[in-house]
Amino acid sequence: SRACRAVTWRRVGKAARGGHVHGTRRDAHVCLCRVDPLRRVLTRARCDVRVQGIPVIATNWSGNTAFMDASTSYLVDVDHLVRIDSGYNIQGHRWAEPSVTSLQRELQRAYADHQSGALEHKGARAAALMRAKYSPAAIADVVVAEIRRAIERAQEADEL
Repeated sequence: SRACRAVTWRRVGKAARGGHVHGTRRDAHVCLCRVDPLRRVLTRARCDVRVQGIPVIATNWSGNTAFMDASTSYLVDVDHLVRIDSGYNIQGHRWAEPSVTSLQRELQRAYADHQSGALEHKGARAAALMRAKYSPAAIADVVVAEIRRAIERAQEADEL
């Protein structure tokens, strides 16, 4: 099965899965990630939908925690860690097995928020955060600050 799914609420208690539904805006994006090598691809998907103001339901694990929290996302608990003994070129590492109970709870919370209008507010907070902290301009500011710090350290070392 695919790691990421779009969720569009159709009727009470029913969700359509599997990408965009023509003529309908996605209400939430579900992306449960277990292992870091998938992070580059899946993180891009989570970032893209967050910039659009679409809330993400994702595993509260690894790289997700750097740019997602409960105020902007629906975070699914980790049930347990599983040792990876074959495949993925990362033998001996562990991946997170998302909790089915937590996923159900977060889907129910997202649906309730959809009904009350809070889902859009969560999506708007996520979009604002992504623009403020992860836009090209914001990242350029971080890079420039790091370069300046490196230059200052080099100059201080020369003075010694």
